[in-house]
Formats: sequence, C-alpha cells, structure tokens
Amino acid sequence: MGQSTSKAIPSDAAAVEIPSRGSIRGVLLTDAATAKPKTQRFSGIPYAQPPVGPLRWRRPQPLSPDFSFDDGGRRYHEPGNVCPQPLTYFANTGFEIPPQPLAYNKSEDCLQLTIWVPVDEHGQRKPPSAGKQGLPVLFFIHGGWLQIGNPNLDVNKDPSDLIASAGLDCIVVSPGYRLNAFGFLAHNALRDEDESGLTGNYGFWDQRLALEWVRDNIAHFGGDPGNIAIGGISAGAHSSHSQLLHEFDLCRADPSYRPIIKRVFLQSNAVAWPPKRVEETAEQFEELCAALDIPISLADGDKIERLRKVGDVELAEVVTKLDMHTFRAVRDDRPGAFVRSSWTSSMADGSFGRWCEEQSITVLAGEVDKEEKVYEVVNSPHDLDSFVLQLTNYYPEALVQAILPLYGLPQTKKMPPLGASALPTSAGQHEAVSDSDRAASTEGGELEDLYTIFGVSRTASKAEIRAAYLGLVRQHHPDKAQQSDSSLLAPDTSSSALIRQLNTAYSILSDDLTRQAYDRALEAQISQAEAAKQQRDGKGQAMRLGGEGSDDSDSDSEDDERGEEVTFVHPCRCGHDYRISGTQISQGVELVACNGCSEVVRVTWFDHDDPATAAAAAAVASASDKQKQAVPTTAREWAQLFGQVSADSQVYLTSRTLIEDLVKGGMAPHAILRYRCDFRAPIFDTFAPASMGVSHSFDDLVWWYALCTGGWTEQQLKRLRKWLDPYIRFLHGPPAGTDVREWREDMAVAWYGPEYDVDTTTEASWIRTLKADATIQVEKTDQRGDDKRSLIRAMREIREKVAAT
Repeated sequence: MGQSTSKAIPSDAAAVEIPSRGSIRGVLLTDAATAKPKTQRFSGIPYAQPPVGPLRWRRPQPLSPDFSFDDGGRRYHEPGNVCPQPLTYFANTGFEIPPQPLAYNKSEDCLQLTIWVPVDEHGQRKPPSAGKQGLPVLFFIHGGWLQIGNPNLDVNKDPSDLIASAGLDCIVVSPGYRLNAFGFLAHNALRDEDESGLTGNYGFWDQRLALEWVRDNIAHFGGDPGNIAIGGISAGAHSSHSQLLHEFDLCRADPSYRPIIKRVFLQSNAVAWPPKRVEETAEQFEELCAALDIPISLADGDKIERLRKVGDVELAEVVTKLDMHTFRAVRDDRPGAFVRSSWTSSMADGSFGRWCEEQSITVLAGEVDKEEKVYEVVNSPHDLDSFVLQLTNYYPEALVQAILPLYGLPQTKKMPPLGASALPTSAGQHEAVSDSDRAASTEGGELEDLYTIFGVSRTASKAEIRAAYLGLVRQHHPDKAQQSDSSLLAPDTSSSALIRQLNTAYSILSDDLTRQAYDRALEAQISQAEAAKQQRDGKGQAMRLGGEGSDDSDSDSEDDERGEEVTFVHPCRCGHDYRISGTQISQGVELVACNGCSEVVRVTWFDHDDPATAAAAAAVASASDKQKQAVPTTAREWAQLFGQVSADSQVYLTSRTLIEDLVKGGMAPHAILRYRCDFRAPIFDTFAPASMGVSHSFDDLVWWYALCTGGWTEQQLKRLRKWLDPYIRFLHGPPAGTDVREWREDMAVAWYGPEYDVDTTTEASWIRTLKADATIQVEKTDQRGDDKRSLIRAMREIREKVAAT
C-alpha cells in the first residue's frame, strides 16, 4: 500500500534480558528521511512450542523449561512466521487488494509475537511516567475472518508512526495465532488427546497463552502488566471480546482470579451469536478428508493422523476448495471449554455487563460507514443455495434458517423448533424430540427407521452398526471408487445426499445417549401409529394434533376455562384433551398439560410456525418499506444482499446487541465509547472504486496514523491527530493515582465533548463520528440502530433459542 517511513537498523539498545531465558535482540526503527529514532521492534518472539507434528490440533504448549531466546545467536530482526493461509481471500471476487505478495515466511511454527516499544531521542526505551510501574500495553489481534492475516501488521499498519508522530506512549504487542483449519478445526476424536476432553478453538487458546506471556514478561520491555488493553479489527475484535468473555468465565470459576484485560477496543465486530457445536462440524471434517484423498472408511483417529502428515502449505491451499471452507469457533459445554453456550445467556441476562462494571472495564466499539461493501466481494453467493451455503460457513444451520425470513427469503430446510434437539425424518429433514422422550409425528415428517437404513435390527451392537455403516459408505461414497476397490459401485448423483444421511444416522446410533433418545422417540411414533390404526378401525383414539375445525376438535371454536378462544385441541389417551389458545400460540407455548390427567406434552412448531422466526419475520416485514425487498434475481443482487446480511450479523446488529446487553447488566453508559468512521484515506482511491465508500477495515489506516501510505494533506493530518487524541488517552489508561471510575467519566467527556453529561445520560447512544472531510461530529442518537431496531429484537430472540439448541 505504500513505502515504509521507517528504516530498521541493529542497535545495542534494542536488547531485552529475560531472566533465565536469555536475551531478545531486536532492531531500532528510525525515520527513513531524518534518521530520528521511532521505536524498537522485536519480531518473531516465540511464546509457545511450535504446534507441529503431534501438536497440530492440540492446545498450545508453553515453552520448555530449558528454552533460551538466544540459542544459536538467534536475533529478532526480521518479521516472524505467518500461519499458512490462502494466497488471497478475494480470489473469485473481482476485487483485489493492491499487489502486495505475502512475503513473510509461511509456517505452522507461527506462535510468535511482534512487539513495538516507544523510545526517546537516543533510541533508548522510554521510562514510564511518574508514579507508573511501566508503560501501558496494547495487545492487538489482527483480523481476517480467522482465516488469513498476520501479526507483523505490514508497513501500512506499523504502529511506529502512531507512537513517534501522534504521541502514543504505549507498548504494542501483536500475537501470531493459528488460523483456518490449523486454528479452528474441531472433532470429537480430538477430545481423547486433551487432558480436559476439549477440541477446537486452538487459535483462541493461542491468543490466551500469548496474553499470559505478555502479562508475565512485558515488564522486561518496560511495560506495565497491570495496564493492558486488548483490541483488534474484525476477527481480531471478535477474538478480543472472546478473550474478555473467557476472563469472565475464569472469574466465575475462581473469584480470586484477577483479570488481565482492563480496556477493550472492538473495531467492527464483537461476539453475539452462538457458534456451531462441535458435532455440527463433522461434515466439514469429512469434506476435508475427502479433498485430501483420505479414505472415509478409516477410523476417525486414523483420519486425524493422516491429516497431521499433510504439509502445512498444502493443507492451507486445499481449504479453499471446500464448500465448508471457513473454520470458526465452536461451542462446548464441557468444563474448561473456551467458548461456552452460557456466553449467550450471560450476556442476555446482564451477568456479563454486571461483571464488566464490577471490573471497571471500558469498551471502545464502532464501525465504518459502509461495512457491507467488502462483505459483498468475499465468498459472494449467486443464488439462494450458495447464499445459504456461505452463511452456513459462518453460523449454525439453525441460525441461518432463522435469519432467512428476516430478509424476505424462504427457508431452504425444515428445522426443529429453536431450542429443541433434532432427529432425522423420512423427508430427509428434521423433527423435534421432547424432553419427555416423545417424538412428535406429523404427516410427511415421521422419524425414519435408521436401523432399516443400515439393514440391522434394533438390538444391533455398536460393532454391527459400524460395520453396516462402513459397508454402505464404501459402496456409495463419491470418492471411494478412486480410493480403494475398483469393484465398488460408481457414485450417482444422489451419492452426496446419501452419504450425509448415513453420517447423520451413524452419529445418532453410535452415541449411547442420542441412540436412547432416538429409540424412545421411535417407539413413541410406532405406538402413535398403532393408536391411529386402531382409531380408524374403531378400536382406539388418534393422537394427531388438530387445527381449528378439524375432526379432532369438539367444535370449530370454543372457549377454555379462562375464557380464551381455543385454536387447537389435541386428544389425550385419558379421554380428555390438550387445549392451546391463541394467546399461547402468540407466546410460543412449548409445554401443554392435559385438562384431565395433567400429563404434559411438548408443542412442535414447523418452519414459520416457530414463534421466534414467525414473530421476527412479521416484525421486520412490517417495520418499514426500507426493509422490504424482493428476492434477488441476479448474482450482483445476491452479493449485495449477502453483504447486507454479513454486515448486520458481523457488525451492525452484533455491536448494538452487545451494548444493550452491557447496559442491561448495569455497566455505566459512559464507559462505552462509540464511534463511526466515514473518512476514506486517499490511498484507497488507487484501487477501490468510489462506490465502496468507507468499508470494512478501511479505517485501519486512521487508527495507526499510517503516514507511509501517502496522499495525506496537512489539514487531514491535523484533523486526524485531533481524532486520535482521546483514543490515545483511552489506550494510556488512568494516570497514576487516579480512581478508575473517575477516569472513565473524564474519558467519556474527552471522547464526546463537554456537552456530554455523565449524570443525565442513561443510554449508550452517543456516537463520535469522523466525517468524510476528517472533521469530528458527535451524534446524540444512533440512527442506524433505530432503523434496525426490529432486526435487533428479532435476532435477540433467535440467538437465545439457538443457544439452547
């Protein structure tokens, strides 16, 4: 993007002694034009053992006790390794970042830090200000969808100009962490290798270990381990929020734990929606194996061993060929898991916000003017199926299907009611299973007999089921003809669907708990069918849920004992019935008791009958004409809608949901600093069309005060320094001897201006905006949030139900 304004030279001053670990020798960065010292930089500092060989897909391991940083005369002059990744994440979009080949060495050995330290005019590290234990620290996590990126921050994001020219007296640390399949592949078979039975989220664990390394060692660089802010762009913001949530979990588990993080900078992202469960990634794992010609008939453990032998660069390249090409965080409810389902409820009920206030956390969060424009050109869909596929790369299938009606799109798959467990039906879709071990039966959606699929009896052993499963896979898998016996049947057009059906069936019958639930549901269905047959024969009573005016209703419409109109009547075996009123339907009732014997059954909702989805879709449809839209008909329209949905779900709705959650929990509104960037750096005019405006990550150059990109006018630079002054104050944290709560109040006034009244402002609705001409404007209301209010409400309802699924 530009030519660096810095020149790296060796310097004896750029040396840090780590007790019992040797010395770390970096370089002095000087101004390329004046030779004036700017910062000391230390690149490629290991903070963990290389995650290679048997450590691939293991949580990061601390450096061995005998590790020395200067073994073999090692120096930390050159940029560190970068996790292997696709050469470009925009390969098929028509939009290209300016030619800037990834010159860094790509290696799985990437758990390394880059550290920039402020210096004085002589190139010596700056001492802390009076009364301070050390310089403040910014732990900055790079972005890139958790799939690409690097911790070296490139010449256009080098913090040296922000430090040397804009006045930041802060140590900046950027961690390398595992990305894409290296950092976020998850599979149940990997649990056996983990001491706590965990799997996935290795990239998050990397970040955590790096953060702990900084806490334990940053004092040697002149930093204050008690004054650490964390932040990042896009996936880095998502990661930063995740790290704060992890600290929240640690405090709940051990009240004596003292959090590392004091302040958080969330640049165009946050955590709001529950990610996939580990089990939901099984198909992605199988697709990866197939792409690498690893026989599907192998045991899962053997597949993982084969995957570990694949070269790191080859593995990164094959990921781009997958339908499920994006590897992301997974949730797990096992003790010690990094991402937990409870995160959703803890944010929604205010627990997380209450904890943040107790810890005096300050949050800086915001967005740019047109986030959607970059999302339009990344993995762009061209029709409904590809639209759903790309969204499913990001989110659980249940969440994706629930989102579709909010944007005027039809659901492509019948899902169980949000919050219910699921079993396959004969329609190849899903059906709900009640907690009381009943399986609801509907016409055209009965549970399929999985034992019949495998050709085994219902008393078959696990070994018999596995043998049958493998035999059918060998016969029908699309890749098997090339993998083994040439006598195997050639795949037909239905093979992929059949394999998915077999995988789903096997995942149910191979697990004791899910098999027991399925057996009970199947038995209930068989009994129901028998009861229906007897009723038709005049021997019994049907158990079918009837609608208004159906044969099962006593009348077309009647009142129950509470005087409410009864819409549905469901006969019970005792001779009485279950009654559901219109009010109960509108409330999405889930459990109904018989008015005779009081036995309870679960109500099953289908498609748009799901209360959350139906109510949300109706709310959005009637909100405003602006939100009503026709189903796209061209690839361009699909890309635009994808950009809108991605920007909403990644940034616009996400950040606002978080802010509402924090305030609900009692976090002081003035402790939440908001911004929007409408300013477009001149360099973007050389490669991005004007129609893109200021899109996702375009504000990076502003926050880093990137003089190296060129094209700035003196007036723009002056205005940018004014914009950055309170940001730098935020990163510095409270001055020595200042009460943190008082500092937060002063910080809000510095951020928004003297009109901001801490005592009377009860909502976090003020937004500090960097306008297109680099002037600053403070908006007292959140217009975009108001426009998207119905979507926010809908997504809040959906996320809680998905988290329970």
